[in-house]
Amino acid sequence: MVRLVRQEISNPTLQAEIIGLIEEMAIERFPSLSQQEVAQMLGFAKLEETRVYKEVFAEGKQEGKQEGKQEGKQDNAREVFEKLLQRGFSREEALDISGLDPQTPTADSGEETPQ
Repeated sequence: MVRLVRQEISNPTLQAEIIGLIEEMAIERFPSLSQQEVAQMLGFAKLEETRVYKEVFAEGKQEGKQEGKQEGKQDNAREVFEKLLQRGFSREEALDISGLDPQTPTADSGEETPQ
């Protein structure tokens, strides 16, 4: 079907919209199929060519960036917390200054820090 759209419709914008609609319909209609099976069924040479793949990839990339930033902030807060403890601050003062969540396991509690 996708090949037919590519052959019959010359307007690239319209072509992309129709193919995107076909992709979405196929994914909704066949939820038990893998992405690769849907792409093969639609006649895509590569799954990476599909709009759905590109959108999902972009969303995943954005979520990964956000998670990375959050982990970086937590790592930094743990480092500040540990340094404050080494300099004689109380646990409560170190938590307050570093902004570290009191529920987060730290090296001083004998627990492993989360990765």
